[in-house]
Amino acid sequence: MRIGRQGFSLVETLVALLIMSLAAMLLVRASAANAIALAQTIKYASAVRLASEFSAWTHRDGHQALGMPLDEAFAESSAHPPDCDEGNCSAEQGAWHYLFRWRERMSLDVPDVRVELCIDDELSVLSTGWTCDRQGNSWVMKIGWPPRSEAVPTIVIALGAA
Repeated sequence: MRIGRQGFSLVETLVALLIMSLAAMLLVRASAANAIALAQTIKYASAVRLASEFSAWTHRDGHQALGMPLDEAFAESSAHPPDCDEGNCSAEQGAWHYLFRWRERMSLDVPDVRVELCIDDELSVLSTGWTCDRQGNSWVMKIGWPPRSEAVPTIVIALGAA
């Protein structure tokens, strides 16, 4: 009489389950890493787009209508909600409206964002750090968000002559 072998042994089944569990764990881990990288990429793209838009606004001298230096106006802009409808504003009201809405969009697109505007040397765009020497000749915007932003900004962009 022949005794045929049917099915798998307990050891073979456990080894197969272990291999499948490890593969599933690695897939979940890779998916989580990809989700984090995607979220950072979206924040970076939004910040670059908004910084470029702000740079274009300063190149068109939109900030001149604010009636004060750009860094002071930027620091004060969160307390300056728009007080006119978009079609019926003076140049100054329009500039404050733009600045307020720009900050609002930046904080919506990049939560926990830190934005600094200051006068610095244009070559400081290549350097790291949040400080500005105020001895330069260009407006510089520095943007960052956690986890990296505590030491150095993520994006540094020259806005134009001060």
